[in-house]
Amino acid sequence: MIIIPRIFVTGANAQSAYSFVTGVSPLAWLGLARKLAIDINGLEGSEKVRISILHHHMEMKGENHYGDILPSQLRSAELTTRKQTQMSMGLQPIANCNLKATLIIDGINASSEKVKKHLLKLRLAGGAIESFGEIIQCEIDEILFKTKGGFFIKEFDCLSGIAPQDKIKAFLSLLLKTKDKNEEIEKNEDTKNKKWLSPMNLGYIAVTDFNEKENSRFSLPHAYAEPLVGMIEYVSKNKIEDFSQIPFWEYSNTIKNVFVAKPVVF
Repeated sequence: MIIIPRIFVTGANAQSAYSFVTGVSPLAWLGLARKLAIDINGLEGSEKVRISILHHHMEMKGENHYGDILPSQLRSAELTTRKQTQMSMGLQPIANCNLKATLIIDGINASSEKVKKHLLKLRLAGGAIESFGEIIQCEIDEILFKTKGGFFIKEFDCLSGIAPQDKIKAFLSLLLKTKDKNEEIEKNEDTKNKKWLSPMNLGYIAVTDFNEKENSRFSLPHAYAEPLVGMIEYVSKNKIEDFSQIPFWEYSNTIKNVFVAKPVVF
């Protein structure tokens, strides 16, 4: 295992799906870890990389828009036009954030110095990696002892047993109930059973066939896709009693044309 403590990232994309501004998806962290694995050990075996994310802090970036704090560049996008008929694509509204998290990676065989050298060249969800702590090599049963406080990012399964045609309605209903319940808990100052939930993009499904496309990256087949939004829970490290409870994530594409970040437990 490799632990990269307190990675500080600026300007990361906080809008993992077009409907939600919630923070950086586990998909982005998996992408970072896999790119690191490819750079260090080559392509073979990189798809087997697993990660766990220990969240510490996040601050959303925005601007004051007539008294409301809204995602960056919203006002500029409204006021700037190209040829007076089309909005400048370079000034579309965006949602960025600065964040700090510890990344735990299983599946990379390299020295701490080598990991540090390659990590400094990478980005997370488009954001710049500004700094991180001393990289730690450890076994899985040492993770809880060698990391500081924070919140592990875990999948929250809220749609099991619900018919496909009812999943969206149930998902939105849960979001509203969670909001109301959190407000009630805050009033009663009872946080014992409070869950910190958030919608998050956890994958993509292709909505067109894969075809050759000019200027595609590495000349790979191209298809248009839609995000697959699920629910994640931020679980306090203090509630993790044993290393077997630490939530890990890995890539999965066992269903045709579907690519997701899948939770896994060691």
